[in-house]
Amino acid sequence: MVALAACAIPKRHTAQTLLFVVPADTTARILRGDKVEIMPAELQLHVGDVIRIRNEDAHPQKVGPYYVKPHSQVDVRYGAPGTFVGTCKFTRTGRYEIVVRS
Repeated sequence: MVALAACAIPKRHTAQTLLFVVPADTTARILRGDKVEIMPAELQLHVGDVIRIRNEDAHPQKVGPYYVKPHSQVDVRYGAPGTFVGTCKFTRTGRYEIVVRS
């Protein structure tokens, strides 16, 4: 009798793009004392995933570790596993943690 062992073939992750938008008048809202939440405090990503941050405000903004000029966008594709932690005024907690897995 011959026994066949099933080999586990790793499932390929389909890369995703997450879009976060800084709305127009965000700076004015912040100056009024409003809390503006744009992204979650924790993101779980895979290698190949992209974060796209679009700034529709008339002023530059720092979203997580990324600086975005007015009326422009930044795309960041994660090419290696890692954990990124820092401060961000656009999360509920004022901090961010981006975990990238293979």
